[in-house]
This record gives sequence, structure tokens and C-alpha cells, in this order.
Amino acid sequence: MKSYQIKSETADRIRAAAESLGLVASDRREIVAPGVEVLHLEPFAAAKLETLRKAAKVSAEVMMNRIVGKVAR
Repeated sequence: MKSYQIKSETADRIRAAAESLGLVASDRREIVAPGVEVLHLEPFAAAKLETLRKAAKVSAEVMMNRIVGKVAR
């Protein structure tokens, strides 16, 4: 599994949109610092995220927010 450190507010947005994205959100939060959590992705999902983010030349967190933003509309 690939792990990303993201802001807690981004993690909350992902949890809210998880069902729409076909994901299952964990009830457990892995807080590594104030306002920062760890997100674990399966290898295929991580590879897809990496491909999208590299093409857009943005950070993983920015790409996650873009994906969740499109689902929330």
C-alpha cells in the first residue's frame, strides 16, 4: 500500500465522497501531526493517482481535492 500524508480537511472530504468514488472509508483516523492524517491507497489506485497528478504537475493532495470536487458537484 502507498501512504500519503494529507490535511485532515482533505481526509474528511474524501471520507464524505468515498461511496461515490467506490471506496470504503475507514472509521479509524491515523493522525501523524496536528491537522495531518495518513491516507493508504491500494497499489492500483495509487498508480492511477500518480499518473493523474504527474500529468497535471500538481501534488497528490491537490489532485485528491480535484477528484473529490468533481464527485461532489
